[in-house]
Amino acid sequence: MTKRKRVRVDDLYPPQEVTERRLLLDRFWRGEDIGRPLVVARSGGTPYHRTEDPDTAAKLFSKALEVESRSPWDALPCYATTSWPIALATAFGGRVMPSPDANPWIEPVVHVPEDVYKVILPDPLAGEVGKAVARYRHTLERLEGYVPPRVPDMQGPLMVAAMLWKQEDFLLAMHDHPKEVHHLVGVATDHIISVYRWFRDTWPDAYMVGYPSCYMPREFGVGMTEDF
Repeated sequence: MTKRKRVRVDDLYPPQEVTERRLLLDRFWRGEDIGRPLVVARSGGTPYHRTEDPDTAAKLFSKALEVESRSPWDALPCYATTSWPIALATAFGGRVMPSPDANPWIEPVVHVPEDVYKVILPDPLAGEVGKAVARYRHTLERLEGYVPPRVPDMQGPLMVAAMLWKQEDFLLAMHDHPKEVHHLVGVATDHIISVYRWFRDTWPDAYMVGYPSCYMPREFGVGMTEDF
């Protein structure tokens, strides 16, 4: 059995090319005319961020780097820690239910309005986020070179809260139990902020937009998806 050769990041993404791409994206985010539309993939490469096995994730990411380096996208090399919409919500302890045909879903932890007061702010690395970070670190050990991480699928406060409370009950509670809804959304908001801060403080070059797969300078803040 032959050992897979380590991927050399600089061979796939020469530093000068990365610098030029970053300057182009800097101009785009400042609102300058770059002379053409920005080209960003809806979902790129291979689904390394959707496997639980660290070795498989490392192999798939190496393949993804090779594929994406040959693409015409305006992309910079990075590691998407996880693209699961449930990633942040898993920190609160709900059982993850796999789905063969779609994203996994999560069993609610709030069943009656009073349950919201049992929902405790978790550690930023609780649940799937911590597992994804561990896979990222494992992958880095198997590369020759370095790529920064990208934050997970950063769903907004309403979506995180709605995954903790059965969604139709959550919608009705907006009318019947607004105090409890506001409390739960507040806890979800604090957790989202803590995850952003953890990535910012741990990796100064972490990409703070989970979706779409496009670099954005830190000066413009963070990116969030509010599917709800």
